[in-house]
Formats: sequence, C-alpha cells, structure tokens
Amino acid sequence: KEGLVQQGFSVGKCLDPIVQLSEEQKQKLNAILKSMKLII
Repeated sequence: KEGLVQQGFSVGKCLDPIVQLSEEQKQKLNAILKSMKLII
C-alpha cells in the first residue's frame, strides 16, 4: 500500500509504521519496489 501512496494514489490510511522512514530509506524502498516491477 505504501508503494501506491508513493506513486500518488489515494488508497486510504496505511498502518502506522513502527518507526518513520528517513528520506534516504524511502528512496531505497522505492528503488526496490521498482526493481520488482511493483511500482512504475
């Protein structure tokens, strides 16, 4: 669901994270999701 949010889709509230991701961590997650072809 977070991947959809990162692409700009309104999918409702995601579960609250245990800890907030830093901008660097968000970029790494985005790259992983793209490499898995889960997001564009």
